[in-house]
Amino acid sequence: MSVMVLFLCSGPCVSYMLRKRALYNDMSRYVCCAGYLPCSGKCGESKCPEFCLCTEVFLCFGNSVASTRFLLQDEFNIQTTQCDNCIIGFMFLLQQFACIFSIVAAIVGSQELSDASQIVSCLSDFVYWTVCACMQTQHKIELDKRDGKFGPPAMAVPAFQQMSRFDQPVPPSVAQPYGYPPPGSPSSLLLIRGRCGGDEEGESRCCWSPERLRDVMRYFLRQIDRLVGDEEGRGLLLVEDLKAN
Repeated sequence: MSVMVLFLCSGPCVSYMLRKRALYNDMSRYVCCAGYLPCSGKCGESKCPEFCLCTEVFLCFGNSVASTRFLLQDEFNIQTTQCDNCIIGFMFLLQQFACIFSIVAAIVGSQELSDASQIVSCLSDFVYWTVCACMQTQHKIELDKRDGKFGPPAMAVPAFQQMSRFDQPVPPSVAQPYGYPPPGSPSSLLLIRGRCGGDEEGESRCCWSPERLRDVMRYFLRQIDRLVGDEEGRGLLLVEDLKAN
C-alpha cells in the first residue's frame, strides 16, 4: 500500500519541482497552469502560490505537466517533434476508446464487455502515466541544460574568431605579436639598422641588390593580394613596372 501511495505521489511531486525550477524558483511569477487556461490568474495565486501549485499538480496533474511543457517550449523556442505528436495522439485516442468502451459495456450490461473495458482503461492509464513521465524527463533535461548542469557540450561550436582588419582600432589577440613579422620572413630582413654601412648617426640604409628588392616587393604584394581577395594578382603589376624602370 505504501508503495502505491509513493508511486501516485511521485508524479505530482516531480511536477511541482519542475514547475518551480522553470520559474527560476521565484514563486511570485507563478500563475495557475502557467497562464495557458481560462482559470489562470483567477484562483488567488498571488496570495499563496505554493498552495495553489500543490493543488494544481494533485488535482490537475495532466494540465500541470502540459503547462510546464508549453512554458519551456515558449522560453527556449522548441517545437514538438512529429514523434511526440504521434505518441500524444495515440494516448488521447486510447483514452477516448477506453471511455467509449466503458459506456458500451454499461449500456449492454455484459460482464465480458465490462472486463474488457477495464483492461482497456488500465492500458490507457498506463500509457498516460508513461507519456507524462517521459515529458517530465524532457523537462528536467532542458532545465539542466539551461542551468548549466551538463557543463560545456563535447561537440560545441568553436568560439567566434575575428580576423584582423585594416579599420580595426585594436587588433584581436593572436599568437604572433601584432606588428612583428615571424622570424626569417623577408619583411624581418628588409631594413637592418646600423649593419649595412650606415653613417655615424645610425641611419638605416638598405644594402640589397635591385633584384633582391624586387623579390621582397613581390612577396609583400602577394600577401596584400591574398588579404584583399585579389586572386588575379593585379598588385604584381607594380613589380613589372619596377622592372621596366
